[in-house]
Parts: sequence; C-alpha cells; structure tokens
Amino acid sequence: MHRLRAVAPRCLHSALRVVPSHSAPTYGLHTIPLRAIRTHSVGDGSVTNQGNPAAHGTSSYLGREGTTLVGSVHVHPDHITPTRCEIHSLLAGLHHSGDVALQIYDNTTAIGLVILARSLKRRGGQPRIRNIHKVELRSLMALLTPVGKFASEWICSHQNIADTPDPVHHAKQALLAEADSLATLL
Repeated sequence: MHRLRAVAPRCLHSALRVVPSHSAPTYGLHTIPLRAIRTHSVGDGSVTNQGNPAAHGTSSYLGREGTTLVGSVHVHPDHITPTRCEIHSLLAGLHHSGDVALQIYDNTTAIGLVILARSLKRRGGQPRIRNIHKVELRSLMALLTPVGKFASEWICSHQNIADTPDPVHHAKQALLAEADSLATLL
C-alpha cells in the first residue's frame, strides 16, 4: 500500500509524490483505506479559525475508484483561504488521475484557477507575480500535461440543497458532503 507524501519546500506549499507506507512521516496528506467505487471524483477544502493565529486549512479528495486522501495545508495562518484549500484537493486529484479526471467542486474560484493554469501551460506563460494564487497555479501547471483532459465541474454546495428531481445532482451533492466532512476532520 502506498500513500501520498506532501513535501513542504521553502514556500511552505505542499507538493505530492508517492512513497511506500513504511517510510518517513507525512506532512499532512493521508490515505484512507479504499472504499466502494464512487460515481464521481470530488474534492473539498476547509479553513478552521480563519483570521486568527490558530487558523489551519484542510482538504480532501475522493476518487472514483475508491481512493480517499485527506490532508492539511501548511501555510502562514494569514494566507489560508478556502480557495487555497480547495486547490490542494484539486492537486491531489490531478496527481492521482494523471490529468484525465472530471472532479466536482463547489468553489468557482478554484475551478477558474484550473482553467487559467491549463491556458498558461498551453501558451507557455507564467502566472503574474501579483496573483495571490501564483504558487498554486505553478503547482497545477506542473501536473498538467499538454494533452490532458482534467477538468472541474461546479455544483451548488451540498449545504444549499435545493429540491431537484435530478438523482445525479443529488449523488454529486452527497459525495461533496462526504468530502466536506472528511476535510473538517483534521
């Protein structure tokens, strides 16, 4: 069994790589035992105590084939945002899928950053220095491939459940609720 290990470079941003489960301790990304196959891949991020020194961020990714990853985001408490945490779950999904999955999120900014990263990668561009998500954009770009198909789909948050007869939409919201509950456990 392998688990993903987050390696924290100087900027305190996590990169992902696969290491044997018996190796050194992780920096906050943990694999949960395989579950039943899911209908969709989903991810979510969460911030606890935002705006004070005790703030910390977490993320979770639930893959279609049953893989579940949860992790913590290691950045300065003043820089932790829900979007940054969502991006970390996108990075886990992108790393895990090899740039071919469709992943469901409820954060439109995170989805927009995936689109921007893909555009920059294809044009050979770089994120602007003033972009507050430049580190995440560079991380996304490093995992994207020239012919990749990784994409994100927005659905209404599971917290805003509307009466809809669409069972697929309800299934996506239920998976998002599961990802959210896992992201808040750490």
